Amino acid sequence: MNNINLVGHIAQDITIKESHVSLKIGLKRNYKDAEGNYNADFVWVTAFKQTAEYIKQYIGKGDLVAIHGHFYSSDKKNEDGKYMPASVIIDSITRLRKATTPNPNESPF
Repeated sequence: MNNINLVGHIAQDITIKESHVSLKIGLKRNYKDAEGNYNADFVWVTAFKQTAEYIKQYIGKGDLVAIHGHFYSSDKKNEDGKYMPASVIIDSITRLRKATTPNPNESPF
């Protein structure tokens, strides 16, 4: 079964293309580093069609979201002859909390 569930903050402005949107999601690790801080991992995710339209209207940088999607890898090569990277395709997204960062240029991480 190919299912991925992610909960994290939108880490930067959403990239809007004609046929899709791309988001960078920050996922806080569940343990602290040697300095006592939580680090984050960042994952690029992509949405198409109605999901992309919803994201364009209602989701923004800093929002906490839950994503249900699937892993996608392609055997296609880019113009450099390298294989395209694997990615996560969003099947559904839910905004759990609107960004509360006072400065829109600040990251919630």
